[in-house]
Amino acid sequence: MNSKANLLKVFNDQFLYDGSLGETYLLGKDVVNVIKEIANSSWESLNILDEEELSVAQKIVIKERDRGRFIGEPFKGVDYPSLNELFCTDISQMTLIVTEQCNLRCSYCPYSTESTDLYRSHRDKKMTRETADMSIKYFLDNVKDGSGIGYYGGEPFLNFDIIKYVTNKVKTNLKEQKIIFSVTSNLNVFSKEIAKFLVENNFILVVSLDGPQEVHDCNRRSHNGKGTFSNLMKNLDFLKENYPEFYKNNVLTNTVLAPPFEFEKIDDFFSGFDTKLLFSRFSLASDANNDFYPDRGTNINEAADQVFNWVMKKMYDLIINKQAVESSPLLKGVLQQYVQILKSPHVAANDKKLPFKSCIPGSKLAVNVDGSLSICERCESLKIGDIENGIDIEYTKQLVNEWVAFMQGKCSGCWAALYCKCCYITAWDGEKFNQDRQKTFCENTKKSVERWLNLYLPIKKLNPHFFDFINEDEEQFL
Repeated sequence: MNSKANLLKVFNDQFLYDGSLGETYLLGKDVVNVIKEIANSSWESLNILDEEELSVAQKIVIKERDRGRFIGEPFKGVDYPSLNELFCTDISQMTLIVTEQCNLRCSYCPYSTESTDLYRSHRDKKMTRETADMSIKYFLDNVKDGSGIGYYGGEPFLNFDIIKYVTNKVKTNLKEQKIIFSVTSNLNVFSKEIAKFLVENNFILVVSLDGPQEVHDCNRRSHNGKGTFSNLMKNLDFLKENYPEFYKNNVLTNTVLAPPFEFEKIDDFFSGFDTKLLFSRFSLASDANNDFYPDRGTNINEAADQVFNWVMKKMYDLIINKQAVESSPLLKGVLQQYVQILKSPHVAANDKKLPFKSCIPGSKLAVNVDGSLSICERCESLKIGDIENGIDIEYTKQLVNEWVAFMQGKCSGCWAALYCKCCYITAWDGEKFNQDRQKTFCENTKKSVERWLNLYLPIKKLNPHFFDFINEDEEQFL
């Protein structure tokens, strides 16, 4: 029994979660406690129950185990991607890192410090037209309907000419196919020409905006130390006034939460925005080691506790005042971020293997300024080829093999595995998959999943439709 116990987890003394199935059962406190005892010791050794209660519990467990429940068996490895999946070159998203230059030096940005094995620094490098041409050819050769091209930096509008060049050339060659264009910008490099171009090409514009001026300017400063809020808002207001439909439907924000937190000020600020922005992303600032920088005076778990405690208080206040979650953009955004995976955990394969949840290299692809290829823009240092020669198939296959072996050793016996969003970047240290780095991520993830399930399950029980506002298919374009 002991080998199976770690995949059974109890929440709120009434919900039993079977981590091997990704299923949660509402059983009531007494039955859950009985199952906890049975899962962790032999039935004969139980001394907290009288014979009648134990007999009832045994019958319940035996009956349900015959139906495949309450087992909690570790996964039988990881479901390895098929060769067709692994070598399929259809692109869902290609991100072009058009420049490593940036006009900002955000305090929590890993690129704002000196280069490390994991992250580069802001450098005076831009993508050339030659590299852009090879990227266009690769994209056209592997495109499918609905594929996306994203532009990233640095600040991508510092190389606006390449953005125009690539977009126009792709559209000229793919007149009949739907291509989604997106760009992530601090919106401090902007012009009427850029605005017109974004609107005409139906871009998704993701704007880095942390909240009101005193919050935003605390971390998002220019290279000379000046705040950037005023200029950003001037350009955002220009879009709102001149292109209201585009502003309403195509503009999202990327908001980084960093201590010292000003939750209510951020919430009040975003309450004045259009509805579409409520699907923007709110995420915790962290450094390359999945933690906060030392000068912030807190770590990622303490910060996550502060976010959770604010959510609990905010929900309580809204219930007392009979208001809806819709009235609080920050609350809605945080719940979207943390609860989304709880609604639909990953599903184990029929052979009881853990699903391969990471990106298939090549489906998402980042082209760096020098033409090297990375799995995605979040993990530039994990190179898998170059744009001229394509993906290095043998190296990529070896990489996936190493990653599967890494996960099998770490994930097969974890109760939270089907809720986990682990990917290469959570373990990659710039040279290899690092056990210590992954251990930190795993510990933080289990704490987070447990914290949010304790909130999610009782509310879902009382009001099955409470979390319907969370759209599982909402694209973040980040």
